[in-house]
Amino acid sequence: MNQEIYVICNNIRSLINVGTIFRTCDALGVKKLYLCGLTGYPKLPDDPRRFEVSDRADKIIKKTALEGYANVAWECQESALELIKKLKTQDVSIIALEQTTKSLNYIEANYKFPLAIVIGHEREGLDQEIIDQSDLVVEIPMLGKGKSLNVATSLGILGYRIRYK
Repeated sequence: MNQEIYVICNNIRSLINVGTIFRTCDALGVKKLYLCGLTGYPKLPDDPRRFEVSDRADKIIKKTALEGYANVAWECQESALELIKKLKTQDVSIIALEQTTKSLNYIEANYKFPLAIVIGHEREGLDQEIIDQSDLVVEIPMLGKGKSLNVATSLGILGYRIRYK
């Protein structure tokens, strides 16, 4: 049975979160990590960014990711929406992790492999277009006064639920 998991990060600005996501993807055996939109990324061989920008991003991500950086296949994509449309043609189920009026509790949802977990901006979440393209929208219930968890923490919770259900 194909139990492939992909992760799509869209507009995640914190380089520390990106590094933590690399580390979590390694722990979960994620097939590929996609860094989309404004999401920071490690240095590329022919990096278009100024050296000080690419060098800083590389150092912060690798420091947080530890060995996860070397163990996770990744690539940059300009548009998460276009990537999602492409993955859907390959029968990859798209799971948006977002709080909406129609979100399901992540524990109660039924997950179909292969799948891609889509996570978004730390404050603004995912664009409605991405939510509309998703096969399933799930959320992690919050019992305290805070409205949400850190995006990297949320990925870990959902990823482990899916992987070891």
